[in-house]
Amino acid sequence: GAAELFGVSIALGAFLAGVVIKGSGVSSQVAAKAIPFQDLFSILFFVSVGMMVNPMMLLQNFPQVIVLTLLIIVGKWFINLFLGFLLPASAHTSLTVAAGLSQIGEFSFIVCQTALVLGALSTDQYSLILAGSAVSIAFNPVVFKTITPIENWMKTKPFLWNLTHRHKEKLTIEPSGYN
Repeated sequence: GAAELFGVSIALGAFLAGVVIKGSGVSSQVAAKAIPFQDLFSILFFVSVGMMVNPMMLLQNFPQVIVLTLLIIVGKWFINLFLGFLLPASAHTSLTVAAGLSQIGEFSFIVCQTALVLGALSTDQYSLILAGSAVSIAFNPVVFKTITPIENWMKTKPFLWNLTHRHKEKLTIEPSGYN
């Protein structure tokens, strides 16, 4: 409805509807009823991404896909880790956030699709980004397994550990008052 009424995309309309519902008194009730749909949409998302990936393009451009995937994972990991260290959080929290964000998310598909329609991306570039994002999403659990070894390694380097673990206090989340 918001997409038609305000002339915005369906994705933005859904986002705005979510913001409005979160601010209402029925947000917990809506969230409880939406849980079965969350699993269904997760499955649909991964199936649709898998259907968009061309296996032949993946095989023909395997080196480029690997380099792009490494750039996505390592680049986003370092950027998010750096930003995490600027915020008041422990080193473990910063490593966890960096691992969680070291993949390409769903929003990038919307941006790439728009760039493809506008002619800013070629079909081959779009396919490479799609393949890199699918591989980065699939590889994300492995990235999470590196948190403890990296944290243990950082503890052996006192300068690095003191630099990154300067916010040792636990963060508390205040109730929002929307319940």
